[in-house]
Amino acid sequence: MTADHGLDYWEALSQTQVAPRLWVSSYPLPGAYLARRIDVLALCAMELQDVSGNPYPGLADVYLCPLDDSGPPPTEQELRDAHATARDLARHLKAGQRVMCSCRAGRNRSGLCAALTLRQAYGITGQAAANIVRGARPECLSNPHFAAHLRGLPAPGAKEPQRPRQGARLR
Repeated sequence: MTADHGLDYWEALSQTQVAPRLWVSSYPLPGAYLARRIDVLALCAMELQDVSGNPYPGLADVYLCPLDDSGPPPTEQELRDAHATARDLARHLKAGQRVMCSCRAGRNRSGLCAALTLRQAYGITGQAAANIVRGARPECLSNPHFAAHLRGLPAPGAKEPQRPRQGARLR
């Protein structure tokens, strides 16, 4: 268990509230101080996934959503995991809980996670969600692969336009 020492590192975090009850942040130092500000944490930096010893006591949930931001496009598995995490985080938001998406710098991986969460929570397109995140934190989503992924996402549940069957007669 991590000692808290009564310190509040919240102001030291590079964090921004991007929507009601949703923050994007750099990697939070372990400690109970976080539970005074948020209820749920998503750790999105692939290299910062160690939660052994309960480093964030008092949180309702901590999600591990390891994403790589070193250059190559995200793998299909990374994207599946990010979408699954976003669905869970959206449920927390809808339940009134405070959610933080974090990565090392608080820009790309956490921005992607937050945008996917907004998309799920509010039923908006990926581009609209990216615009909200960037509107609050302009340095977010500079990773071209993450931005392109969001641009291509329709609102959840939106149906793709139906194309005529091949050989179907058009009037």
